[in-house]
Amino acid sequence: MLWHNQNQYVLPSELEQKLLGLETMFDELPEQNETIALRIDLLHEIGFLAWQAGDLYKAEKSLQKGLELAGTYEIKDLLAKHQNGLSILHYEKGDLPKALAYADLAQINGPQDCIPYLNQAVILFSMGKRYFAFQKGNKAISMCPINPWGWNMLGFLYFFAGQTNNAIKSFQYAIEISPDDIFFSESIVVCYAELGLYKKAKNHLDQIHAYNNSIISDALAVYIQSTKEEAANYLKYKKRNSELENVNIVRNPILAILLSP
Repeated sequence: MLWHNQNQYVLPSELEQKLLGLETMFDELPEQNETIALRIDLLHEIGFLAWQAGDLYKAEKSLQKGLELAGTYEIKDLLAKHQNGLSILHYEKGDLPKALAYADLAQINGPQDCIPYLNQAVILFSMGKRYFAFQKGNKAISMCPINPWGWNMLGFLYFFAGQTNNAIKSFQYAIEISPDDIFFSESIVVCYAELGLYKKAKNHLDQIHAYNNSIISDALAVYIQSTKEEAANYLKYKKRNSELENVNIVRNPILAILLSP
C-alpha cells in the first residue's frame, strides 16, 4: 500500500522528535482560512509518521481530523490523501471492505491520482478479485508510468499471482526509473531467488552491496548462498535483537516472502 508521501520516511530514531515537532507546529498555527491547507497537510503528515511508528490509533485520529477539515472546506485533493491514508490503516487492521471503501472515495476525489488506483489493486487482490485488481493496477501504471513504486507494487501482484515473467519486467522498470533505490533491486533479487535463478539474483545483489546494504539484502545473500530457511533464521535473529520491527515485517512483501515456508 502506498502513501502520497511514500519517499518521506523518517529514521526510527528520529520519529518521536519529528512527530512532536509537527504536533507543536499544528497546535501553534492560528485557526484561520489562510492556514487551512497547511493544517490539513500537517495532519496528514502526522498520521503518516504515526503509522510509520506503528501507532495506528494516533494515525487514525489525525487522519480523521484532517478528513473532516478537508471535507468542510471541500478541498478534494486533500480529501483524497486522507481517505487514502485511512484505507491503508483499515487494510492493516484486516478490514478489507472498509479499506476498499476509503480507497474508492480517494479515487473519486482524486481522479487523476494513480495512488488510490494502486491501493485499490492491492485490496482487490487480497479479496481474491484478481481480474479487477490487475485492471486497477494497469490503469494506475498508465496514469503514472514513471512512478517506480507503482511498478514495484504491480510486480509483487504479478509475483503472488504466479506471473513471474511479468513480475520481473515490472521490477526491471522500477529499477530503470530509480536505479539508486535498493528496495527495487531487492525486489527482483527475491523474485529470481524464488525461481532458483541464483546467478541472476547474485548479480543484482552484488550491485546493491557495491554501494549499500541492509538487513534485507543481507538476508537475501544468506538465501542465495545457503537456503531460504537460513535466511528466515537470520531475520528472526535480527527481530529478537530488536533490529527488525514487527511493523516492517507486516508491510514489506520481501520480508513476507523470506519468512514464508
